[in-house]
Amino acid sequence: MNVKREMNVVDKNGTFFVVYQGKGYYYKNSKLVTFTVPENIKNGLYEKRLFTELGEFELIQEIDDGYIPDKQLEFMSDEFVKWDIEKNKLKFVLSSVSEDEIRPAMNGIYFDSENVVVTDGHKMIYTENKNVNRNCIASCLGCKRLWTQAKEIHIGLKCTKLVFADCVFYVEHIDGQFPNYKRVIPEFSDNYTVTLPAKKELEYFLKKAKIVNSRDPELKYKLVNKNNESEFVYFNVEYLLDIEKFGIDTLHGQDNLKPYTGEAEGMNIVIMPMVGVK
Repeated sequence: MNVKREMNVVDKNGTFFVVYQGKGYYYKNSKLVTFTVPENIKNGLYEKRLFTELGEFELIQEIDDGYIPDKQLEFMSDEFVKWDIEKNKLKFVLSSVSEDEIRPAMNGIYFDSENVVVTDGHKMIYTENKNVNRNCIASCLGCKRLWTQAKEIHIGLKCTKLVFADCVFYVEHIDGQFPNYKRVIPEFSDNYTVTLPAKKELEYFLKKAKIVNSRDPELKYKLVNKNNESEFVYFNVEYLLDIEKFGIDTLHGQDNLKPYTGEAEGMNIVIMPMVGVK
C-alpha cells in the first residue's frame, strides 16, 4: 500500500523515514529532520538509520510520485545565515543546553540581537551574537551530536540547517519564550574570587564520592575565597568539571549565595553555588 499524496506528517514516532526526490524526512523528539540522500536511493519508506549509514537502506514501501512534502519544502526554502563558531566553543555552548523536556524553551540555543545564550537552569553560557540576525531558539534536543559534527551551521527563520559532507539536516526551531537571561547576569563583583582545581582533582573527588555512595554521591565541592581564606563557597563538582575543561579556571562573585561569573575567550558563564549546605 503506497503512501497517499496528501500525507504531510512523516512518522511522528521516528521509526521510519521517507525518501522523496533525493531528500529524507523523519521526526526526532517531535522535531522534523530533513537530509539529502544519494541519487540511487529511490522514493520510498525506509527504516530509520543514522546519517553515517546512508546507502544501507532497506525499502519497506514505495511512495507515489505525487507525494509533496509541503512542510519539508518550506524548511528547505528558509532564509539562512551561516553561524561561524569554533568547535570547542560550540561544545561549551551545548554543554549547558537543557535536556529537560518539561521546559522546552531551554532545549535549544537562543539567538537575539545581542547574544547567543543557553541555560540548563543551573548554569548559563552567553557570548556576543556577531552575525546571526535572528531572534529564535534553535533546537538541540536529541541532536547535540549532529551539531558538533556538522561542517557548517546555518540559522534560518524557521529552522536550523546542519550541513555535512554527504547530507543536510533541517531541525525546526522551538516555538516558545526563552527565559529573561539578562535578569540572571549579576553585576561583576570580585568580593569572592575562587580558583578551580585541576581536572584530575575534581575527577578524583567525584569518583571517591560515587564509591562511598553510588546512589547519592556527595557532589558539593568547597572552594576557598582567595581574598579571605576564612570564607568559602560550595559548587556542584560535576558543573565545575563541565566548565574547567573549556578553560575557565576562575570564578568571581559577591558572596557564597549569589551567582558567580567566569570568562574565557569571549565565552561567559553564570553559575549558581550550592546554597543551604554546610
